[in-house]
Amino acid sequence: LGNYEIVLYSSCDETRIAAEFFQENTGKEIKLLSNVSQNEMLHLAASSRISLCTNMSDGLPNAMLEAMMTGAFPVQSDTCISEGWIQDGKTGFLVPPEDTDVIAAKLRTALTDDQLVDNAAAINMQLIRSSFDYDTIKASVTDLYQKVLQLKKN
Repeated sequence: LGNYEIVLYSSCDETRIAAEFFQENTGKEIKLLSNVSQNEMLHLAASSRISLCTNMSDGLPNAMLEAMMTGAFPVQSDTCISEGWIQDGKTGFLVPPEDTDVIAAKLRTALTDDQLVDNAAAINMQLIRSSFDYDTIKASVTDLYQKVLQLKKN
């Protein structure tokens, strides 16, 4: 982990205990955050190389989108929606949320493969820009409303 800073946010008690254990055994400091504003989270994501977000069930994770938007390499739970956003091995890694060996291996790769991380950042930024373009969203929503109104008339 060299000179990288490890920051944990939204952690449960078990994660905090594991972080303290890790810190005691390795000497590597882990910064534990709580009650962080959205603006602070975006600044943190923008200064991050990797964003690790694992959970058992999730819709479209904000942390993943924020990582993609700010250039951090997403290592994300392999949930049904995440695979529609991340090209596993190209724009991020999709991992089983409870397989620490797989997660550790993917983190090692992201820490050492600068080309992978840099290429992913460019691709992810383009995906975010195109997916959240105001005019595109406006046209899609307008079309959806038109279809609903048409159904109501019939």
